[in-house]
Amino acid sequence: MVTADTDYVLLYFDLSQAEARVVGWLANIEKWIEQFEKARFDGSFDCHIALASDMFGIPYEDIPTYDRDKDGNVTLRFVAKRCRHGLNYRMQAPRLADTTGLPLERAREAYNLYHNASPELALWWGDLESEIRKTRQLVSPKGRVLRIMERITDEAMEAMVAFKPQSTIGDHVCEAIYMCEDDKDWPVRARMCLNIHDALIALVHKDDVHQAAQVMKRHAEAPIMINGRPLIIPADFAVSTVQDGHHRWSSLKKVKHLDQLTDVMRQSA
Repeated sequence: MVTADTDYVLLYFDLSQAEARVVGWLANIEKWIEQFEKARFDGSFDCHIALASDMFGIPYEDIPTYDRDKDGNVTLRFVAKRCRHGLNYRMQAPRLADTTGLPLERAREAYNLYHNASPELALWWGDLESEIRKTRQLVSPKGRVLRIMERITDEAMEAMVAFKPQSTIGDHVCEAIYMCEDDKDWPVRARMCLNIHDALIALVHKDDVHQAAQVMKRHAEAPIMINGRPLIIPADFAVSTVQDGHHRWSSLKKVKHLDQLTDVMRQSA
């Protein structure tokens, strides 16, 4: 449905494992911080595989690099990834089973293994609950304030626990929009057109793609200060390719390095 104008392409970035990274910094999970930083400098290192290795006590090299096998069965990497996406925010085992398709007994096992491997999460939740009960508000690393007017129930705590990571990423991406368009190097023919929480899509003239991508990367990967230390979230880039004669959102192709953007566009022309 979303197509670029004539002579324009859609340039995209999304922040890699953004909320999980923020949780790691907020909860001071040193093992996660070490692994996320290793992945930031070593593109071949997979944090979901590392998490699965920690959870199941299996060497990193023995964890599958894919989420499903040839028969469609989920792998340990998939289980670890789904745990990280849900259990950080107080999801319980029955809901984990629903969202992953795992049998309830296996979901309970994964739940216990996940929290045994990351005991800092429960401590972080306790600190958040104390903060809420004491101040009736939460303040994100970006300064956004959530004032608590409702009763503090277990159900309400799920949303409250998610507030700091989710709002931090949302505000960081919104900030990137303004920082890019105010940047002296931002191409005059480019503009942001879609904000997708942890991702942005810009409409960019085909001759300005590399320049625009450099500016987007600069501001997407600007440090976020959390608990006194900087968090830099890597931005993964993609550019639209020709589909039925048009550059479409649905035809985005990811690149490992910004230098590949021009080649991808040329191959699709």
